[in-house]
Amino acid sequence: MMTRPKEFRVLAGMLLAVVLSLPLGWSPAAAALEGGRYSSLQSAVVYVDDDFTTSTPGWGIDHFAVIQDGVNAVAPGGTVNVAEGNYAGQVVIDRDLTLLGAAKTSVIYGVEGMPTCFSNIYGESRPAVCLQGDVSATIEGFGIEWGGEGPPDSSFRGIAVSDAAGIGEDGVNLVEIANNQINYPVSSFFLNQGSVGIEVDAGYGSGHLSIQIHHNEVIGFDQAIRFHQCNPSFDEVCGSGVFNH
Repeated sequence: MMTRPKEFRVLAGMLLAVVLSLPLGWSPAAAALEGGRYSSLQSAVVYVDDDFTTSTPGWGIDHFAVIQDGVNAVAPGGTVNVAEGNYAGQVVIDRDLTLLGAAKTSVIYGVEGMPTCFSNIYGESRPAVCLQGDVSATIEGFGIEWGGEGPPDSSFRGIAVSDAAGIGEDGVNLVEIANNQINYPVSSFFLNQGSVGIEVDAGYGSGHLSIQIHHNEVIGFDQAIRFHQCNPSFDEVCGSGVFNH
């Protein structure tokens, strides 16, 4: 009977000790989501496709079927590539990243019960995509619509940016919202009152903003773009195709 070298037995013992020391239920995906102890496992590039399943190679690590799972798993400054498809539910962005859709065929649907991104004198803002805090992020190439069973109320937003006063204070952070199509499902003047396609709230701050909003189609909302408690003269809002009905 062949005896394994002592070095091999020592290495095997060390590997077993590492495995036994991991928390119960640990997985690479869970480690990436933890964002602390095992953050080095986060991927710089993540892929989302509503056709992905548990049998997809890289599932739960850098391949996901839900956009929020991809956002949670990507490394800060990384890219989440979203394939053509339909994705229901709010997406919350709280870190530096690029969120890329497939030429507006990646459709994010707002639904009933979405959390509030922020509140101001206009009321609550419940967007399909919520950018929170002092982040540097790009959102590009998405279709954004309402996908609830009934018509949305006036709190529905396509994209909302909260606490934006700190964006750009260090001369680096930048939010870019570009080449998206944001649709309000009800064209009636009376039913869309108060609705906003893209809303930016500075949280009563006075910081210089670095936000670019360009080449978006905002269709059917009461207001296409609204800035609150900030000075839009510091921002670039250019080339947007805005269509209100």
